[in-house]
Amino acid sequence: MPLSETNKPQSQSIEDLIAQLDSPTVISQGESPNRKCLKGKRTGTSFVRHNSNGTNSVPLLQKNIITSKKYTKNLKSLNNRGLPKKNGAGGKHTWGAPGCELTDYYIDSKDPNYDSEDGPDILVTNYREIDVDDFDREIKPLVLEFFQNGDTIEVIDQLKTCRLRSRPHLVSYLVQIALENNNTCRELMSRLLRDLTYEILTEPDYSLGFDILLKNLNEITLDNPDAAEKTGTFIARAIADKVINRRYIDRFYDNQLVEEENMPDLKDSLVFKSVESARVLVTMNNHLNQLSHIWGNKGGFLAVTELVDKIKEIIQELYDSRDVDEAIRCLKELNVPHFHHELVFEVK
Repeated sequence: MPLSETNKPQSQSIEDLIAQLDSPTVISQGESPNRKCLKGKRTGTSFVRHNSNGTNSVPLLQKNIITSKKYTKNLKSLNNRGLPKKNGAGGKHTWGAPGCELTDYYIDSKDPNYDSEDGPDILVTNYREIDVDDFDREIKPLVLEFFQNGDTIEVIDQLKTCRLRSRPHLVSYLVQIALENNNTCRELMSRLLRDLTYEILTEPDYSLGFDILLKNLNEITLDNPDAAEKTGTFIARAIADKVINRRYIDRFYDNQLVEEENMPDLKDSLVFKSVESARVLVTMNNHLNQLSHIWGNKGGFLAVTELVDKIKEIIQELYDSRDVDEAIRCLKELNVPHFHHELVFEVK
């Protein structure tokens, strides 16, 4: 096969080719600039290697990664291994990392409630000084509210924030308020005295308090004629609730017991009536079980079925006697304003 003109340079010797490479060539004016020209090697010339996709192109692998990031919701998902964020402690509606409930509570220093002072927190309680003259302003509203809700815990919590200068006078004052009310309030007061035993008051406080009450019977009976007998009932109920010991009554009758100072005088008719009433109640009830209901079960202390029976008895007596005033008195004595709808229901 004969060699064409285009193949002539290939048939030249190696020495001619090396000579052509070493000798520079000049492009003439008539030649095309796109013509391939062999130039000599130039020293000090740096060549820049470009990618096949262009000067501004990105490698194919990197381009695929960027494209995948575009459709990825979390850009950090490319670096993790499918584990939950922060080991389950990050994001909303999470339970936290396993074992975080055993670690100490951490407070952020940027938190507005952060306290930079070192040392444990100390709770300071401001106690109110309450004297005997302050009972009407501080204690009486608390007791009247207690007669409405019957919550002894609330009364105890309020009294714990007070610094009482005379606790025996508090016992006497509480019983005097109960004497001015009905049997339901007296039952509530007996329960309050029982609950105060291990919280605020002690047995000597009750003993001295009842002594003060017995000494003031002459003034109390001016407004409450039956105060002496009711005071003896309070003393008997306190013995049944183990608030005071039975020795409190026995000391008035036993000559072998040494009389204490400022002890009430049994020669006083009102004191004798009160102490004798308490002694009779305690003696009649050897097991003291009946004294736990000495004030009667009325009002909110009765079961619903018993309240319904009481309402029916009042209505039946009204039909028989036609005495409206007596029915009203019995209804008020029952002291169940929240159950008056049963009266309307039974009448219809």
